[in-house]
Amino acid sequence: MEISRQLQPAAVELSLRGRSVEEVLRELAALIASADGGLDADALLDGLLRRERLLSTAMGSGIAFPHCTSDRLDAPGFALGISRKGIAADSPDGGPVHIFFAVISPVRNPDAHLDALAAASKVFTQSEVRSNLMAAESADAAIAAIAAAEER
Repeated sequence: MEISRQLQPAAVELSLRGRSVEEVLRELAALIASADGGLDADALLDGLLRRERLLSTAMGSGIAFPHCTSDRLDAPGFALGISRKGIAADSPDGGPVHIFFAVISPVRNPDAHLDALAAASKVFTQSEVRSNLMAAESADAAIAAIAAAEER
C-alpha cells in the first residue's frame, strides 16, 4: 500500500494547534472528513477517542498512529498532522509526539486496516522521514517525503 498516493494535501496539517491528544484527534478527524465529503468528523473523532482510550497509539520516537474504522469507507483514509511543540501522549519512550498519522479504515475490510498500519509503520519509523516531515513547509513536500521513503 502506498500511503503517498492516497494521502490528500487537504488532509495534511503542518501546524497542529491542539495542546492535548483529544484536541489533536479532533483536528485529524476534521481533516479526513473535509478531504472525504462523505465522512462525519464527530463520528471519526468518537472512533479515534474510543481506540485511544484502550491504549495510547503513540509509538515512541515522536510518532503516533491514531486509528479506527468507519462503515462509510471503501478504502483507507489518512490524515497527517505535525505538532511543532509536541504533545504528551503516553508514549512508551516518555517523549512528546510531533507526528500524528491517522488511519481510518473500512469496517468491511479488516485486512486494509492492518495493511495501512503496517505501511505507516514502515514509513514513519525511518528517522530521515521524520526529519523531513518536521522540515516540510507544504503538504506537497510532506507527501513527497513519504513517497521517497516508500521508494526505498
